[in-house]
Amino acid sequence: MPYQNSHYTLETFIVEELNKKGIRIAENRPNSEHIKTFCFKGHDLRTPSLSISKKTGRFHCFGCGIGGPSWNVLAGLIGATPLGEGEGPDPFGTLNEEIVEHIKKSKPVDISLPWDLDPWQGGWRKVSARTMKKVKASEWYDDEMRCYCVMLPIYMYKTLQGWVARRLDKKKERKYKNNYGLDVRYWFYPFDVVARMKTKVVVLVEGPYDALRLVDNGIPALAVLGSGNYSTESRVHLINLQVKKVVVATDGDAAGDKCRLEVTPSLEEFFKVEQFYCRLKSDPGKFKPRELEELKQLL
Repeated sequence: MPYQNSHYTLETFIVEELNKKGIRIAENRPNSEHIKTFCFKGHDLRTPSLSISKKTGRFHCFGCGIGGPSWNVLAGLIGATPLGEGEGPDPFGTLNEEIVEHIKKSKPVDISLPWDLDPWQGGWRKVSARTMKKVKASEWYDDEMRCYCVMLPIYMYKTLQGWVARRLDKKKERKYKNNYGLDVRYWFYPFDVVARMKTKVVVLVEGPYDALRLVDNGIPALAVLGSGNYSTESRVHLINLQVKKVVVATDGDAAGDKCRLEVTPSLEEFFKVEQFYCRLKSDPGKFKPRELEELKQLL
């Protein structure tokens, strides 16, 4: 495989291959989805007419009309290195090797991973890039859903347990995906980040964004990843963290109430438990500074 460097993206690989073949790159802007070059057929040496997708390798020349759906087709035409079956330039950045190994150990699943998933650089709904880098979040553009998505790896005890991806727009359908072959009843997120905070108190919330928003504000928070997903066996993870007190702060809706009722009784035997009630139809991910301060008072 030509992808020994886990930081490779499809864009990096294409640029290297074009340079090897002496194909002149005229334009490759960071915010552009395409690389523009002079056509390899040599019909116009003054105008860069060939456009190549950084995400798929799809190409088209606006001069002579030649084109194709993938990098492998273009590689065949210019004598460059093709992608082997199942190969890709490390779609999950530095996590790729661990995820591939995780898939091998999991039940067989029908999974298609994007090639253009890059290390996190932007901001996500008031969660800083600093926090997103701590949890090794990455982002990519999903051509099928036509929106940007964020991938959140689930680590516990420095071991990759799985991952969840979420849309970055406001549409409700297909909100989460990629949580394959995993039993979410045993997850806490972001467990390893909170473990490094060496806290005696944690806040339990429902979703990963809620937890990240609180962590970003210095509040140790763990997500049970949705109502109906908590298991009493998860308590051992809180015990391992040497937690003495748990604050339950679920969403202010019916699902949040259900999650609160599931979680609270199983915790009271082992920890001091307090409740933090959100406003109707609100959640910890939407807390204003005043509410964040009120929650910190409980800690």
